[in-house]
Amino acid sequence: MPPINTISQAIALVVVFIALVIDWRTYKIPNVLTFPASLAGILLNYLDRGVDGALQAVAGWLIGAAITLFFNYLPIGPKYDDGDKIGMGDAKLMACMGAFLGPTTALVIFFYFALCWGGIAMFQLGRLIPWKQVFSAFASVALGGKLIPPQVDSEKLTEAKKKRIPVGLAIALGTVLALCFQKQTLSFMGFN
Repeated sequence: MPPINTISQAIALVVVFIALVIDWRTYKIPNVLTFPASLAGILLNYLDRGVDGALQAVAGWLIGAAITLFFNYLPIGPKYDDGDKIGMGDAKLMACMGAFLGPTTALVIFFYFALCWGGIAMFQLGRLIPWKQVFSAFASVALGGKLIPPQVDSEKLTEAKKKRIPVGLAIALGTVLALCFQKQTLSFMGFN
């Protein structure tokens, strides 16, 4: 039988990918997934390392929830119709990953989540920019011509900035990257 830590990681990956599929389709991550999964993460850590493991899982849950909520309530960025920037299901999913994987991994997941979220947002906006016009403008300047700014449909750009992006994708990518590169990431950041 594989170690409980490996089982915990496998279940965390299954949960985050189920959440990704649901979030992709509905833009919501249901409590019926995150709360039982969080309890399962705490229980698995208890079975693996006793009370200390359960306390680590609870600390991971609290860190995952707290860091997501903190950034959700910063007075920056657009708000959606319901007033949230990141949905509470997303915060509970981050907390759930912390319950399965512990507080250190929860922080590494958030680091990779932020990188992935930024990349996804840039990709979404980049799809609307008329790149052919941008490159021809730069080529014109490089060849000594006058800069003619590209025409961007500001309504499409504004609409794209308001469009929701399923956060579950960035959380899933962040979880996979954290599990694959946690040691290297912590070492690179100076934590050994």
